[in-house]
Amino acid sequence: MFYEINAFLGGEKTPFTAPHNVIGTPFQKSVWAALTKIPHGETRSYKQIAEQIGRPAAARAVGMACNKNPLPLLIPCHRVVGSNGSLTGFAGGVNTKEMLLNLEKPAIVKTDPVPKTHFKTATASISISTSFGRRATSTQDLA
Repeated sequence: MFYEINAFLGGEKTPFTAPHNVIGTPFQKSVWAALTKIPHGETRSYKQIAEQIGRPAAARAVGMACNKNPLPLLIPCHRVVGSNGSLTGFAGGVNTKEMLLNLEKPAIVKTDPVPKTHFKTATASISISTSFGRRATSTQDLA
């Protein structure tokens, strides 16, 4: 489990596989099970979790179950936010919740805005004056 937590804190996007057995009420366990289904880098609202477990009026109770979560990294309660997207309570503090969410943000991948196939016919010309007064020109395909 140490290696998985270390990898998570290092920014790896792999799910935790370490076995764990948590003690809680059936309601808490249903909430915690729903939290483990939130993909890395995504969030859900307390209301969405309540609806997912079949208790649409239990958003506040979902918040309390999150608060009682005994394994906050393995059971990612930091991925649960207010209905308006606000970072609401977190047992480790809202700053920690924000840090964990930022850690999970998808990396921005730079892509080439113009496909390389557009360069197949492009050429570059270089003109050089030699010491003998003659000009040499070189043309090279850039593909």
